[in-house]
Amino acid sequence: KSGEKKQVSFTITIPETANVGETSGAIVVVKKDPNKKDFKKEGVNIVTRIGTRIYNTVPGEITETVRFDTLKLEKQEDRYVISSSITNEGNVSINTKYNIYVQFLPFSDYNYRIEKTAFISRDISKEVNEIIDNYPVFGRINITMELLMEQKDGKDKFIEKKRASIWIIPYKEIGITLLIIIFILILHIIKKLLVKILDVVLVNYVKIKYV
Repeated sequence: KSGEKKQVSFTITIPETANVGETSGAIVVVKKDPNKKDFKKEGVNIVTRIGTRIYNTVPGEITETVRFDTLKLEKQEDRYVISSSITNEGNVSINTKYNIYVQFLPFSDYNYRIEKTAFISRDISKEVNEIIDNYPVFGRINITMELLMEQKDGKDKFIEKKRASIWIIPYKEIGITLLIIIFILILHIIKKLLVKILDVVLVNYVKIKYV
């Protein structure tokens, strides 16, 4: 009934063949309409579900291992994207921390640091993405990313450090500047030609006049 609470007991049976380490599952509660025996075959059916995660650790040798797979720095439209991949190779979930140092050359005023955490379940590869949307017109972006893993004693274990870089080249601005320079040069050449033509015309006019 509305506002009523009930305690529901459940049992989890772990198979004897289960691998050592952490396993995850979920308990899902679905609202049931006693007056409705079946869903409609047509139209829209809305079902509400509430779930909660369950983690269980099978006794044995626990390993906590993480691998820093890749680090990339790429331009996407009008921004630069840092993308990396981290894989949990252990048999339990782990908490990782990563620090990204972003350096702009030769404009050090843009430099900054990113510090974040990432929870990675067992046998999962996690993609980490960060966006750089404030950068100078030209120069070079250097990034350094270091990965750490949180241990049971609360201390962070250093895993690995990777670097990546990319040049900021304003192709559009360079193209416009070159077009302006070419246009100015053409005007300068045309001006010189007109001056020469005018000189020749004047000289011929004077000769004709005094002949």
